Amino acid sequence: MSGRGLGNRPPPRTGDDTGRWRAVREEQQKHVSAIESARERLRSAWRRSQPASARRILVVDDHEPFRSVMLKLLEGYDVRVCGHADEAMAELRAREYDVLIADIDLPGTDGEELVREVRRLSRRPQIPVLIVSGFEDRTALAAIAERIGAVAWFRKPFNLDEFCQKVRELLGNGPVSEGGS
Repeated sequence: MSGRGLGNRPPPRTGDDTGRWRAVREEQQKHVSAIESARERLRSAWRRSQPASARRILVVDDHEPFRSVMLKLLEGYDVRVCGHADEAMAELRAREYDVLIADIDLPGTDGEELVREVRRLSRRPQIPVLIVSGFEDRTALAAIAERIGAVAWFRKPFNLDEFCQKVRELLGNGPVSEGGS
């Protein structure tokens, strides 16, 4: 049935019909969004029911000492570290992660663009993002975090207990180390 729209109706031809079809498309999009949201909630609930070792965290930071601290601090979870955005995108295409921890000031593609790219291309565009940065300007850092939909931001050096609490909150109770360096 070439030239047919939804069901057996022909595609809209007049201005009045176009408005009606637009309303139908908008209603369909609401349903699709609701289904995607429900699917994400179910996936998140399932992931939270898994042991901590099955929960995956991706840390993206260009400073090796910081990556090492994160590996130690997040011991007990499945943690991967990357030094730049391209490496992180390859990792996100290969595996599904539960949390993304990203520095804003990365060489090449910065953390802000990385998160935008993740939202566009990843298997899990609604992944919770924690922003970490050495930015002096807290207001600018907060604005960036809000702009990219991060759940929280931390200015380096940050309070490890608060950071651990936020990770626990996102992943459920787990083995995140308290304090340390």
